[in-house]
Amino acid sequence: MDCYNINVARVLLCAEAHDVIKHSPTAGLLRPAYVIFRDREAQHIILCVRGTHSRSDMFTSLTGEQ
Repeated sequence: MDCYNINVARVLLCAEAHDVIKHSPTAGLLRPAYVIFRDREAQHIILCVRGTHSRSDMFTSLTGEQ
């Protein structure tokens, strides 16, 4: 499954296109792919971060900082 595809994420979260606040589909070193949704019914903001997918993602995961 293409987990970082915005349409897949929208279907899984039952979100409409206008509920996507920000979407970064490509990852880079120290910059993971993510999408931010608005859940109007629950009145929540949802941040979905793609997990490790490539060697570059592995280095991003290993060097995470707070």
